[in-house]
Formats: sequence, C-alpha cells, structure tokens
Amino acid sequence: MKVFLRNRETGQFYTGPSGWSENSSVANNFDTVESATTFAKLERLAGLEVVVRDNSGPDLILPLRQAP
Repeated sequence: MKVFLRNRETGQFYTGPSGWSENSSVANNFDTVESATTFAKLERLAGLEVVVRDNSGPDLILPLRQAP
C-alpha cells in the first residue's frame, strides 16, 4: 500500500522539500494515512487530499479539511 499527498487543484503529488510532481512514482510515500495527515497539518499545507493506492483496485481518495 502507498499513501500520498496530492494537491486537489493541480493534481500534483508532494515529493518532499523539493516540491511537487505530476508523477506519483517520485512522490513521497507516507507509512500511514495518519502520518500523511499529521504531516500536512504540521506543515500547514492546504488544499490537499490523501491518496491511498494498492494494486487490488482503484485509489481511495480522502479529502483533508483545513484546521480553523
């Protein structure tokens, strides 16, 4: 299973401090959905969704709400 952060507007995946890419193969792979959401909150990244990918079916897309 792979867990990515993706910008909802651009469709680009978070690759790390270097930025974003349209290619998920270079995206930062988080260990869990929780670690991805915690990272996004700590870094104050907005407009994101978590993409959970495994080879058994379509991607699971989880939108992240912005903290007040």
